Order: sequence, then C-alpha cells, then structure tokens
Amino acid sequence: MFSLDFVLKEKELEALKSIQEKTLEIQSLEEEKQHKAVEFRLAQRRRSARDEEQRLKRREEVYNRVKKELIEAESELQMIVQDIERLESMSSEDISHRVAQELAESLIQKREEKDDKEKDFAGRSIQIENLEKSIRDNRERLANIEEAVANREKEFNDIVNQKDENIKSISKEIEDSCSDLDEKVVARFIDLAKRSKGLVLTEARKDKDFEDNIVFICVACNSALPSLCLEELEEKGCICVCSNCGRWITN
Repeated sequence: MFSLDFVLKEKELEALKSIQEKTLEIQSLEEEKQHKAVEFRLAQRRRSARDEEQRLKRREEVYNRVKKELIEAESELQMIVQDIERLESMSSEDISHRVAQELAESLIQKREEKDDKEKDFAGRSIQIENLEKSIRDNRERLANIEEAVANREKEFNDIVNQKDENIKSISKEIEDSCSDLDEKVVARFIDLAKRSKGLVLTEARKDKDFEDNIVFICVACNSALPSLCLEELEEKGCICVCSNCGRWITN
C-alpha cells in the first residue's frame, strides 16, 4: 500500500543514491553560481557604467551647445568692435552737428554692447573650461568603471566556467549511471527529483509525538509515517513512499 510498485536490488538502490548525491551536487553548484552573481554585483556595476555614460553624454551635449554659443558671441563681439572702430574713424568735420550727436550716442551704445558681450563671452569661456574638466573627469571615471567591470566579469566568468565544467562532468556520470538502470525507474526518479528539489531518497527517523509516544517521521518533510509503511519497510526490506511528500524512504 505504501511501498513502490517495483522492487529495487541493492545495487540499483546504491546507484540511485549516487545519482541523488550527484544531482544535489549539481544543484549546489547552480546555487553557487547565482550567489556569485549577487556577490560580484555585475548588474549594478554595468548599470553604474551606463549611468556614467549618460552623464557624459549630457555634459558633451551641453558643451557643444555652449561652444556654439561662444563662437556666436565671439563673432558678434568682433562685429561690435568693427562698428566702434568705424564710428570712431569718422571725422567730425565730415558730419553735421546732429549726426555727430547721433554718432556719439551710437558709440556709447556700442561700447555698452561690447562690455556686455565681453562679460557674456568671458562667462561662457569659464563655463567651457568647467565643462571640459567635467568631461575629462567623466571619461576617467567611466574608463575606471569599465575596467573594473571587465575585470570582475572575467573573474566571474572564470568561476562560472569552472562550475559549468564540473556540472558537465557530473551530468555525464549521472547519464552513465542511468544507462544501467531500468528506464521506467529512472523516469520516475527524475520526475520526483524535479518536484522535490533533487531529494528523492530519504530515511525514517525515530521521534516522539505530543503524548511522548514513539513515532517515525519522514526526514525530508517531518511528517509522521503510518505504521503500515514501517511494517512494509521492515518486513519486506522494500522502499516505502511518504504519503505526504511522496519521497522514497529507505531502510
């Protein structure tokens, strides 16, 4: 009732135990790979590199815009200077009194424009210098981050590749062991292993219930085992199935 519908020889049982150990070992290696990914924080490092790239891109866009404005300001300043020089070169003898007054006013206005434009030009020049320094710093930080990411990725990949090689080798051993067993037994074992995190074979452990009565429980799920299951296990030397988790209990 509680036993498997097939009988396993001692050699077959030992083979299944070996397969289970190797399956759990593979599972452990896969978990170690995941833990290493968290430990190395590669995703965060890559995100940091992308963020730095975006900051650099924005600063370069601002730099190009300010650089263009600086060139335009320089051109406008040159035109104002030329206008002032032209106005200053005009002889008062060649113009009327009214025109002379207009000329004087134009000179004052142009000189004010020149002062404003020079201040604007100086301010943009300082802004350009600051942006150039900021861009250099950004590029240096980005280079350092990319180098760190590349080094960590190489170290991580070396570890993962080694674990993958181990997994491949263990998987081959499992495959060889399975080839010596009945296909139906292997199929049921693998199906249960997928549903029970690789742990198929377990044992019964003596314990006490709330009334201090001796009971036997499934080591895998801590559920009490029916007495009939224990009788079959002891009398026939077969494998019982836990009615709660479905794992195979060996004597």
